Amino acid sequence: MSSIRVKFSSDEIAERALKDAGFSVGRTQRSEPRGVMFGDIDVQKWRNLSADDRDKLDGRLCRHGPAGAPTTVTLHSADHIPARALHEVAASAAQSS
Repeated sequence: MSSIRVKFSSDEIAERALKDAGFSVGRTQRSEPRGVMFGDIDVQKWRNLSADDRDKLDGRLCRHGPAGAPTTVTLHSADHIPARALHEVAASAAQSS
């Protein structure tokens, strides 16, 4: 499985880009990562995800500081994720820099 890793200037911009591309983002829990899944899915807070749940995620959003700080998104390519969705997120990251 290949992955893409992109940086955004803020977590708000990253979350909007993911949602616009068809991804769901987990709930905020302080500085913990947020799970990412393709589709309309209720992704729980990081602390509520088991190790198995975390392994099944399509990616994660990691903020590097307080709210509004730069953010890294890592997405894993998978058969159920259209290539256009991955490209949309990567293009949005390039524009936010």
